[in-house]
Amino acid sequence: MKERHWTGLVRPENLDIHRQGNAATVVVEPLERGFGVTLGNALRRAMLSSLPGWSVVAARIDGASQSHDRIAGVRESLGEVLLNLKEITVGGEAEGLVHATVCAAGGGPVTAAGIRLPDGLDLVDPDHRICTPEEAATFRADLVFAFGRGYVPAAAHAASMVPEGFMALDSLFSPVRQVSWTVETTRLGQVLDYDRLVLLVETDGTVGCDEALGFAARTLHGQLAAFVNFEDAPPRPAPVERDPLGFSPVLLRPVEELELSVRASNCMRHENVLHIGDLVTRSEAQLLRVPNFGRKSLNEIKAALAGLGLSLGMQVPGWPPENVEALARRYANIL
Repeated sequence: MKERHWTGLVRPENLDIHRQGNAATVVVEPLERGFGVTLGNALRRAMLSSLPGWSVVAARIDGASQSHDRIAGVRESLGEVLLNLKEITVGGEAEGLVHATVCAAGGGPVTAAGIRLPDGLDLVDPDHRICTPEEAATFRADLVFAFGRGYVPAAAHAASMVPEGFMALDSLFSPVRQVSWTVETTRLGQVLDYDRLVLLVETDGTVGCDEALGFAARTLHGQLAAFVNFEDAPPRPAPVERDPLGFSPVLLRPVEELELSVRASNCMRHENVLHIGDLVTRSEAQLLRVPNFGRKSLNEIKAALAGLGLSLGMQVPGWPPENVEALARRYANIL
């Protein structure tokens, strides 16, 4: 493949996130035509199914009767209370299964604030209503929280997650509540045929919308990496800026730094060749005409210059500069 065609595709330059509580509007542009739909579908799927979170997986309620769908002393039906329990949102760090208890007497609604959680987990919405006990009645429920991913129906929970005497619950572990997207037309320069992707994201408050989006993008990147069977071409080196001198400052270095033999050094001094620039502008024929300078000295100089990437007979515009000594002192620290 002589050319990696993806390098010519437009990549998104603007990512704007407008947050409103637990929701956010994310705008990405510009995208190649059709990539708005591709990315919108993939990111939505990844956010809804791939992000892990905490959820209630089992519950035991005192006085509950599954056959009659009632709880003694509670106004709501058993089904309504179980739905309310499944909507309890917690976040944090903990190991394995987490057991918690909520216990309250009648005279007012029971909320999530009454749940006693271990260190490491926190309630996101303490005001979430669970049920309303009758006067002089007591409500007690034991709950089991687990950390998981996606949606897991009650029947799919492992037996070890549901203690004896507990009811297994359908569990939605995903901290992302909903994701929707639309694609609009945008422009890049004078061209209007590009996509703008608008994502509407809402979470349960345990993660931010930008964090959920980043996690989903990273997940997709990891899944697609298996299909890449080549390495990116190395980036082209940045163009080297020309020195304001018009030539390499190396030419200002004294010839003594080449550490030539005594014979070659004396010959260069006799010919007033003081800087490397003076030397590289000389041809082999000119040097061989110098008294006491032979082929051995010539080869010595050529080898020393080659080590600097230089050679004899070079054309150096502007050499020698009028203020060569002053320039040599100025560039001494750089060299």
